[in-house]
Amino acid sequence: MWVQAQRREGNRILIRPQNFRIYNQATAALLALEAAPLLLSPSMAAWMASSEPKTVTAFETLVARELGFALLLCSFLSLLFSGELHRLWDDADNVPSASATAASPYSSSTTIATLLYHFATGILMYVSGTSAQLSGTLIAGSLVHMALGGFGLLVLVFANDGKISKRTGADKRTSGFIFKNQAHVQKHS
Repeated sequence: MWVQAQRREGNRILIRPQNFRIYNQATAALLALEAAPLLLSPSMAAWMASSEPKTVTAFETLVARELGFALLLCSFLSLLFSGELHRLWDDADNVPSASATAASPYSSSTTIATLLYHFATGILMYVSGTSAQLSGTLIAGSLVHMALGGFGLLVLVFANDGKISKRTGADKRTSGFIFKNQAHVQKHS
């Protein structure tokens, strides 16, 4: 599942997981998947959302379709602002990799917005699923959203280069919590 790209820097090869791309593509796919029933069969989606059997009005059908289009727009915007569409376009045109790997200035803010959306939707689906008829579906949707939210949080925290030591190649952000480097402490004390 982890797609990795290699890049030479000096004498060593840096391996960078493409987790931003995976997260943004998974978010866009989930939003498009949620939009599909609202666009293809809005009256059925509105009928399933009602607590009692009734005839679905044209307004409810319109609102369901508009919500589907809003989800598709959010899917498109998450790909656009993360820089994913630019990368896909450059990959299709065989543009050199310098522009294909350029990070979008909005990528971290897009990740924050989408992970907040995933956490909020996951909590809402879980709370709604405990008392609804479609509890299994809502709980499964809640788990998917919470997993994507957790993945987005990991991407946000660990995706950047951090502070890598030029001499040792170690990450300087680690505090040694839980496992301390005793050899380093004895050597430098």
